[in-house]
Amino acid sequence: MLWHVTNTSLHILGSIHLSGTPLLLSEKMAATVERAEVLAFEANLDAAPDPLIGRYKRGTLLSTCISADLFRDTVNLWDQFRFDRNELEGLQPWLAATRLTNALAQQHGLQYAEGIDRKIFSQGKHLRKKLFFLESVNVFAQLMSQSPPIEQERYLSLIVQEPEEEMQRIRQMAAAWKAQRPDYLIPIVSREISLIPRTFAAVVNARNRNWLPQLLRLARSRKNTVAVVGALHMVGPGSLVDLLLEQDFACVRYA
Repeated sequence: MLWHVTNTSLHILGSIHLSGTPLLLSEKMAATVERAEVLAFEANLDAAPDPLIGRYKRGTLLSTCISADLFRDTVNLWDQFRFDRNELEGLQPWLAATRLTNALAQQHGLQYAEGIDRKIFSQGKHLRKKLFFLESVNVFAQLMSQSPPIEQERYLSLIVQEPEEEMQRIRQMAAAWKAQRPDYLIPIVSREISLIPRTFAAVVNARNRNWLPQLLRLARSRKNTVAVVGALHMVGPGSLVDLLLEQDFACVRYA
């Protein structure tokens, strides 16, 4: 999924973060990345967010912040992966959900190493291209930590009570990328908006708006640049495609 911001040297590549099978760049994508002088990413993929983000302050426990049934189900799944139960009590729901999602993904053969962004990031380092980051590595975690408790609980319940469906959603995203059909992602976006609207607005729409000034600067530069962002940022209401168009920069998808 590759877009060109017309009359500029900026391309935007919609990425999938993890997959169970290798995702290969088309010839057009590979040539565009090879030609790029600058590669821009959401954040530095070599850095880890502050480990304290998403953890409760001392005295607050997860078991007192979510329903008893959900906590019981969370513990059952947590124990399946032999994680430390004492650690679970200190995590906000979204972070517990993230830990479980990563464990489930690994169990199902879904790997970040197969994600498009990770591959291009590694290639960029190998070729000594200039790397540019649209935000701090802490931003996503901070936004999730600030999301409404009821939406965090709903997010955790989806992972704990519908794990197979959540893994299938990841596979569907990879399948959409392989088919080069961003429209296949629209149902996923609609689902997220209906289930966790304020969280989606913060981690997708608001970040798009925050990235826009930097993308405009990159677009106005004379350097060939490829910005690699999650494909969900390129579709649906408030997408980067829409925001750039509002600034009179049309995005044309050609691969």
